[in-house]
Amino acid sequence: MTRARGCRRTESTTGRRGRLVVLASAVALVAILTVPLGAWSASAAADSSVTSIAPNTAPNAGEVSVSLTGSGFTAGCAVKLTRGDVAVQATAVTTPDPASVTCMIDLTGAAVGTWDVVVVNPDGYSGTLAGGFTVTGASESEAYEPNDAVAQAFGPLKAGTGYAACLATDRDADFYWLELPSGVTRFEASLKSIPYECDYDLHLLAADGGMVAASSHSGDTDESVELASPAAGRYYLKVVSWGGSSTEDSYLVSFTAEKPPAIAGISSSSGPRGKKVALSGAGFGSRGGGACVTFGSAKCSGADYRTWSNNRIVVRVPAGASGRVRVRVKTASGASNSVTFRVTNG
Repeated sequence: MTRARGCRRTESTTGRRGRLVVLASAVALVAILTVPLGAWSASAAADSSVTSIAPNTAPNAGEVSVSLTGSGFTAGCAVKLTRGDVAVQATAVTTPDPASVTCMIDLTGAAVGTWDVVVVNPDGYSGTLAGGFTVTGASESEAYEPNDAVAQAFGPLKAGTGYAACLATDRDADFYWLELPSGVTRFEASLKSIPYECDYDLHLLAADGGMVAASSHSGDTDESVELASPAAGRYYLKVVSWGGSSTEDSYLVSFTAEKPPAIAGISSSSGPRGKKVALSGAGFGSRGGGACVTFGSAKCSGADYRTWSNNRIVVRVPAGASGRVRVRVKTASGASNSVTFRVTNG
């Protein structure tokens, strides 16, 4: 026993240090393994965060376009609002850069109150802005404030989507902004659902804030402004009260930007008169208002049309077509590009 204790006393310094290093490494490993999983995940995902959302409030009466800022956002990320076990998923999510995200959120019927804003990257890491968004009742719909000046304008507005809000006083004004792409042949902005006994006007402003067009009907009549072949770029919409206001009833502002129809393809490149062919593409709209398909100088008649939708038209080759012709779709927005078709005698 005495010799055993003596042996331990004569152990080399190197041996003791080696065991100490091993022991220290084991302790560090245990410390790492015992870190709570949530804390480790939070640390690993620290570069993904949501710092703001605009607007941060909207009524539960339709779709709203929002912009998020933060860091660590990646392409393909998902955005949602969460409240307890309930989640509202966003659509049309775009990520221009790692610090910003834009999307659409349908709040129809969503519970009134605060919601968490969550962004989830494809790698599973997420950032949360707790209580960052407030859903209001439709009667509390001054949703896009502050937007009382060009510098505070809410946007970008999405074509074809209505935005509901209120003018709180008869001195209030709401500003919105939008971007028009090149090639637009007709632009129209509209202001509808003006509250009873209120008189609101709609102004269209250029990128520098100068007036482009205005609609100023009397009373609660719908307002609209139109432009033919507008220049591409930024525009502003201003909703202003000429008389009266309401925090109970909201107006609805929206815009459309029409481009000429575009043919992507034709189901057959040749065939006799009367043959059914399908045109695929975009911007065909609906048949009416002079919309038609032409094969060269020959225009299809009513009996020639089989189906017509925004992306597909099925039509018969008209009786007056002959030889090698250019096929086009013509609508109120203009004439499409052409595709070649050869009319045979068979």
